[in-house]
Amino acid sequence: EGATEIKNQFRPFFELLLRHDVAGNRSFMVTKSCFEVILRFFRYLPSEEAFLGPIVQMTETRGIRHAHPAVRKRAMYTFSRLAQRSGFALV
Repeated sequence: EGATEIKNQFRPFFELLLRHDVAGNRSFMVTKSCFEVILRFFRYLPSEEAFLGPIVQMTETRGIRHAHPAVRKRAMYTFSRLAQRSGFALV
């Protein structure tokens, strides 16, 4: 019950992150930082498909395909953590 309440408190944060497409910023440092923030607050990420789908898509299009190797590395790690947590829900 307490974990759900905490996740609900972080919901607006993740909504803003997705709505403003922070990972789509032209600066590789901003994009890399976006994925680091997702990892930092990963335990509070809502597990509904409404959140996982857009974050996985952002990780792929804005991160794994990024021109800078540091962003690709961080995005790949983020994606692997999502996969570990969500399992077959990503398929």
